[in-house]
Amino acid sequence: MRLTALTALNQRSGLDAVGDTDKGTLWRVTGAVTPRADASSGVTSLARGIALAQLIAVGAALLLAVPTAASRRRARHSPRVVGRREAGPPPVREDERPPAPAGRHLGSDEEDET
Repeated sequence: MRLTALTALNQRSGLDAVGDTDKGTLWRVTGAVTPRADASSGVTSLARGIALAQLIAVGAALLLAVPTAASRRRARHSPRVVGRREAGPPPVREDERPPAPAGRHLGSDEEDET
């Protein structure tokens, strides 16, 4: 593959081989380089649309990163313990307790006889 690339570059009239390097042959452009043509209006509008979408995505990410009052309140209530916790189940807050089953009282150990 290297030989075919070398042959293809040798056939171009505007390129001259300058020398060999550790990575391969070094080439130089000998003719005048023409400037690139301006992009069409379709390409320009597509590029602007993509840039606008990227700015909207970054703006949304920044807004989502700002802490709200509710998230700060939740963060204050949760402990920030690093490392090992005490043995036993984690504490349950009052607002997270599941409701008691219908017809049963909390603390009753008796089985229903049906």
